Amino acid sequence: MNAIEKNKLKVILVITSILALVFTAIVGVEYLDKKRKERALKYYEEIAITVTLADMLETELEYSDNTGKSWIITNQNESFTDIVSQDIADYISGKKRSLYNYKIIENENMQKYIDNFNDNMKNIRISGENGAGIPIPPKTISEGEGMEEFEEIKNLGELIAYMHKLTKNGEY
Repeated sequence: MNAIEKNKLKVILVITSILALVFTAIVGVEYLDKKRKERALKYYEEIAITVTLADMLETELEYSDNTGKSWIITNQNESFTDIVSQDIADYISGKKRSLYNYKIIENENMQKYIDNFNDNMKNIRISGENGAGIPIPPKTISEGEGMEEFEEIKNLGELIAYMHKLTKNGEY
């Protein structure tokens, strides 16, 4: 092999190596973006109930980053759901490097809300007709949703755990 052929071979190897690196980088970035999105969506599924409860209970929400810093946000003009959704969108787009941890700050009305929830779950009855027009006898909310018998909720942790329960069909 003469010098010209060796130089051509070197150029071809360099170009091939560069193209392989570029291809690997593109595939790697796409993979990392996909994993980031999957992590964010899984996190949203986990935190959505807590954030929705904070909105409904009109409480404050504490959030903290992965360095241990924490802040408190109040529900003034924008819903917590919108704030958290924007946070997750910023994470997916790469504007934020990590997701915040959210926690409801209990207030003086919390037990009143939990007692009201317990009363509703025990006393409200749902009835109607099935698809064939046959009347469905009145059932509690739990029975109507295909869940086991309702047991009274005692605190916020139990309420959040209950809201995460799945029906017999695997639905929330």
